Amino acid sequence: MLLDLRLIGEVRAMKVFTKRVTVRGNLQASYVFTDEQARNFWLKNTFPLLEKEHGELTYSTSDLPGLAVGDKCRVIGEGSEVFTILEVFNYSKDRYGFSLDSGWREEVAKCYAV
Repeated sequence: MLLDLRLIGEVRAMKVFTKRVTVRGNLQASYVFTDEQARNFWLKNTFPLLEKEHGELTYSTSDLPGLAVGDKCRVIGEGSEVFTILEVFNYSKDRYGFSLDSGWREEVAKCYAV
């Protein structure tokens, strides 16, 4: 598969996610952010709104490897298969995914560095 490197550069410049918030309770979701400031802003302003909507929730925070378009990754639940990230897309606010060379789309939070 041939890739237009100009497109890769444009998408790479858009988002590189390094922080994650995993929400548990009546809502099971992961949200990803480009930096700690964005994550902390979300925890202060958006998380309380989700609790009002869904009831009592808990969260945990963690770092992400900062994968970007063109990088190789593995996906949780997919064994040792290695994929190439082709594109970043948006599921919903603060929930992003990667289009992979396999044709699959996976949440950023499920992808880890090779």
